[in-house]
Amino acid sequence: MTGRILLVVLSLAVAATAQAPYSSFRNEGADFLGPATVSVGLDTVRISVVLPGTGVAAQALRTGVELAITDANLRQTGPTLVAILRGDDGPWSSAAAAAVHLVREAGAMALLAGPDGGRAHACELVAAKLWVPVLAPVAADHTIDYANVPWMFRLGPDDRQQLSVLLDHAHKQGWNRLVWIGADERDSHIAEATARRLAAAMGDMMVTDDPQVADAMLVWGSVDAAPDLLAAAGRLAAGRPLLGPWMLAAGSGPSANQALHICVPAGKGGMLPI
Repeated sequence: MTGRILLVVLSLAVAATAQAPYSSFRNEGADFLGPATVSVGLDTVRISVVLPGTGVAAQALRTGVELAITDANLRQTGPTLVAILRGDDGPWSSAAAAAVHLVREAGAMALLAGPDGGRAHACELVAAKLWVPVLAPVAADHTIDYANVPWMFRLGPDDRQQLSVLLDHAHKQGWNRLVWIGADERDSHIAEATARRLAAAMGDMMVTDDPQVADAMLVWGSVDAAPDLLAAAGRLAAGRPLLGPWMLAAGSGPSANQALHICVPAGKGGMLPI
C-alpha cells in the first residue's frame, strides 16, 4: 500500500511540473550541443579521419578528404583545417580505440568515419562521451545513429531511403520478384533484412533467394566488393536488370549489355532512380 501511495504522489508531482520542451527536433535539425572545443584565435582545426588502411573505398575517401580540405583552406579566412588520417584494417570495433586516441592525444576536434557503417557506429558511441561531432559521409547502414547522439551527422542517404526508392522503381517497372545478391559484409546483411521488411510491407513485392523466379536482381555490397559481386550478379541475371546502392556504381561496373539501376540524392533531401 505504501508503495502504491508513493507512486501516486510521484505521478501527481510530475504532472504538476510538466511543461513544454525547451526544444523540438520535429521541424529543425539537430545541432552539436556539446561544449565549445575551438578557442578564439586558434590557428588550426584538426579533423580526424577513421578509415580502413587499404582498399579502393578507403583510398577514395582519403583522397576526397585531402582535396576537400585543400579547397576549403583556399576559400576560407578562418583557422586552417588539418586532416589526421588513421588507417586500421583490424576489426571495425578497433575504430573506437582509434577515435579515443585521435581526440585525446592528437587533439582532434571532429571525427570523420567510414566508409563502412561499423566504423561510423563505433565512432558515434565514443563521441557520446568525448563530446566531439562525428561525420559519416558515405556509410549507408541506417543503424549507425541508433544511440541517438545529436552530434552524429550522416551526409549520404541510408539503406532504408535507397531501398525504398529502388523497390518503388522496380514496382513501377513490373519487377515484383527480386532476388537478393549481397556481399558477406555487416552493412549488406543489415540492408538485406531491411529490403525484405520493406518489400513485405508493400504487399505484392517479394525479395527471394531463387534467381529462377526473379524479375530483377537486387545487389548490395561495398565498393571493394563491387567487381566480384557485379560479375556474379551479371552471370545470374541473364540479361535481367540489376538494382543497387549508389556507392556500388563507384566500383567496377557491369558488362556493357547489363543495366544497373541505382538511386542518387536529389534536391531537398529526395532521391531519384537512374
